[in-house]
Amino acid sequence: MNARDGINGPSESAPATLAQLHAWIGKYETRVGEEAARQAQLHCQRWRQACTPAAVQTWLAARDVWLPGVVSADQLSVSVNRLALLDAAGLRKVLSARVLYRSRAGLRRVVARSQREQLLAAVGERALECLQREDAVVAASAPPLPASFTAASLAADGWQLIQSEDAGLAPAAAALVAFALASEEIADMAMAEVAGGSLDKRCLAGQLSGNGESARFFSKLGSFFPEMQWLFG
Repeated sequence: MNARDGINGPSESAPATLAQLHAWIGKYETRVGEEAARQAQLHCQRWRQACTPAAVQTWLAARDVWLPGVVSADQLSVSVNRLALLDAAGLRKVLSARVLYRSRAGLRRVVARSQREQLLAAVGERALECLQREDAVVAASAPPLPASFTAASLAADGWQLIQSEDAGLAPAAAALVAFALASEEIADMAMAEVAGGSLDKRCLAGQLSGNGESARFFSKLGSFFPEMQWLFG
């Protein structure tokens, strides 16, 4: 099967191995189970009831109600859908790196200590250094850096950017990402549609991402975050 990641339709990459697919599918089922437990806990708290294992199993059995379909093995071979396998902390880092990758030409010009500390908190030292090295091949017309460097703001911007791209994001994968972000107090920003409807969304994609940029970003994630190499190579 071909993995597809491009901005205008997924671009081809090396097919996933059987071992990789097994690992990804296993992690997907774990994430669905974790979300079922979280949903059950929220429901029980709302009704002031104890959250029992039976309640969790009820929510897991009803996954078709609160989750829009499943993420298939073919869909997991598309890099963007493997975001659904990350926990909230990992998502924050990857989504922050996504929006910084778009504007990486300006990263070396960030000299204020407070701003650098915010960037380090958002993506970590290794990823920041990798992103700064990437700027040598970026045109001067690249988009400017985001106005805010807080981890929550960068992650919300990155998620909005990814949603604006035609990178093969499956509805169920998007839902799991949004659920994870909801617990991190960036739900209002991260889960919102791009303001102005589909026309603005298409314009945003054209302004923020060049052809193939999404594919290039995901191909580099394993070097930015070595702990994620099992997901992104």
